Amino acid sequence: GTGSSFILNEGTYVENTIQIKQTDVAGNTSSVFKNISTIVVDTTPLATPTFTFVDTGSLDNDRITNNGTITVNGLASDATWQYSIDGGTNFTSGTGSSFMLSDGNYTENAIQIRQTDVAGNISSASVNTSTIVVDTTDPLFFSTGNTVNVRINSAVTTTIYDARVVNHTGGNADEGITYSIKGANASKFSITTDTGIVTYKTMQTVAHNDAITIVATDVAGNESEQSIVVSVKTLLQGFAVNGESAGDYSGFSVSSAGDVNGDGLDDLIVSAQYAENKAGKSYVVFGKVDGVAVDLSTIASGTGGFVINGENANDWSGTSVSSAGDVNGDGLDDLIVGAYKATPSETKSKAGKSYVVFGKVDGVAVDLSTIASGTGGFVINGENTDDWSGSSVSSAGDVNGDGLDDLIVGAHNTSPMGKSLAGKSYVVFGKKDNTTAINLSTIASGTGGFVINGESANDYSGYPVSSVGDVNGDGLDDLIIGAFRADPDGRDQAGKSYVVFGKADGAAVDLSTIASGTGGFVINGESVLDESGFSVSSAGDVNGDGLDDLIVGACKATPSETKSKAGKSYVVFGKADGAAVDLSTIVSGTGGFVINGESAWDESGFSVSSAGDVNGD
Repeated sequence: GTGSSFILNEGTYVENTIQIKQTDVAGNTSSVFKNISTIVVDTTPLATPTFTFVDTGSLDNDRITNNGTITVNGLASDATWQYSIDGGTNFTSGTGSSFMLSDGNYTENAIQIRQTDVAGNISSASVNTSTIVVDTTDPLFFSTGNTVNVRINSAVTTTIYDARVVNHTGGNADEGITYSIKGANASKFSITTDTGIVTYKTMQTVAHNDAITIVATDVAGNESEQSIVVSVKTLLQGFAVNGESAGDYSGFSVSSAGDVNGDGLDDLIVSAQYAENKAGKSYVVFGKVDGVAVDLSTIASGTGGFVINGENANDWSGTSVSSAGDVNGDGLDDLIVGAYKATPSETKSKAGKSYVVFGKVDGVAVDLSTIASGTGGFVINGENTDDWSGSSVSSAGDVNGDGLDDLIVGAHNTSPMGKSLAGKSYVVFGKKDNTTAINLSTIASGTGGFVINGESANDYSGYPVSSVGDVNGDGLDDLIIGAFRADPDGRDQAGKSYVVFGKADGAAVDLSTIASGTGGFVINGESVLDESGFSVSSAGDVNGDGLDDLIVGACKATPSETKSKAGKSYVVFGKADGAAVDLSTIVSGTGGFVINGESAWDESGFSVSSAGDVNGD
């Protein structure tokens, strides 16, 4: 031998087969060392094991499963095996022929499995060649069960129930969920599989109850069920909402609130901007089916809704309130409350604030100071001193097409590009981060939204603002900006309204560009001092052409010589082009229709809004 070792070939060496001796320089030979038991030399590499899992996902081979069991195949009978779930950094000894993955995403090569024989030979590792998603969490309905009341003879298009679940994997609440109905009465109903909206297939003309079960299935195949009873009955026509304290001026601004608490009934928001030394209060009144009057003092105590308390005296929170859609994508509708006299910082006196309050199911009071700190919502701070941002606020729909609802905030007292009191409006894109305040100066720079600059001095654009749905049919929601003091074609304060088409980028919009027919269209007031655009709103699809329409109020308009300032409201049909609309044309019945006030000085059109499908046609 040479050195101090030698190599045995692969094989079995029985007792005494291996013998070793040494000889010194004098020729003396040592006794022989022998192996006293069999030695086996095995250098043959093991085969690479394989593994399988059960793909329960809604699509073939989507590698999504609600069963975390990984079954290992191809193990040698005398081998041990190990697995890693962190890309081979750490290995764990396996037992039997399987192991369990916890919920999570396992990216390419994260899962590695190898085996080791008795000789210590280690196989190469088998790996996952693409991401495997394990999700064993069942969808969670927002409420455990409900009785849903439906009016006799309601149209078949009436939404009876909107099933919604918590989405554990991110995205909007309904994303990745498939809905179905089961039960003895299931055949009476239809359900949209991707949104969970339940309707009757035929008009119900007799009072009765139908019990059904709604099934929500996620992309991994996990299922949850919710049982509801649909009660068809004659319903009361409404209820009164009584203010809390003298001098509160409750009802100064009111709005639909969407379904804030997720019980399947739409809710309301009612403001009282003079409350608490003009700090202001807003009250969320949960939807209900009885006709019992609501006292806002009861709401303030946490029964039947919750109160939103203003941050500081003289902020005038609740000057404008609105539903906000589902800004953070949790499946509950959110709210926006304007406080146009609020001061965001020492250098921005009365720049204004707007507060986004996330939907919630309990009646605990909300303090806007808490929202401003990033808990339960977020604050939107005005740009400059005396801008009065938040004097008008509204949901904006999904303007940029990212799946999150957006907002619009008016600041009619600001002076863009040196145009005194031309006004600005800010579109704030929806976001899921509920901790970071938004500064409208950031929006004006094109980050997180975009600014809409008024056209001319003293127009007061941004008072009011509103979503209008998809007016031009491009799939993005559009906006309407009122400028009631604008002077179209020299008609002093006839007013203008601007429809701004939805877009995904943050580039600023100048209303002068909209007036030229690019990116939207202008609606010009009819006569001097009409103040058209004092109130604006979406109107739904009034004429059934598939495009959303809008309504413009002109509260100072005079329909006839005997009806001075009776007011007018103009329904303008949706359209895809940028041609200007003159309200005088609408009066003639082209492109819409006019609604004339009843009596002199009624000022109809002071407030306008969509009303849904009132007559069920």
